[in-house]
Amino acid sequence: MATRAQIDRIARQVDKLASTLNEANVAYVPIYDGESEHGALEAYGQPHHGGVIFGRARPGDRRADCERSGVDALFRLGPSDMRRLLSETDGKTRGIATICNLTSERGSST
Repeated sequence: MATRAQIDRIARQVDKLASTLNEANVAYVPIYDGESEHGALEAYGQPHHGGVIFGRARPGDRRADCERSGVDALFRLGPSDMRRLLSETDGKTRGIATICNLTSERGSST
């Protein structure tokens, strides 16, 4: 039999793990050219309550240039945020080739 204190301790551990796995609590921190993980975390500047996932920016990108141009915000998006952004930006109306467009173009040219 587990005591109430043991159950509460296990429940807190489960809640902590669940909050780390919840993507909303994960901070996506970009690492730019010449930066370390520690430096990138300091420059990120927002508190993180869950986990931290580091991602490398494109080779040659510097933090100041990306922040000035606004690209920095894209590097801070998580996978579900990126999927939502792509679904809201309809590729068909922007001239971006999609699988449906490619197959229909191949079919019409042969």
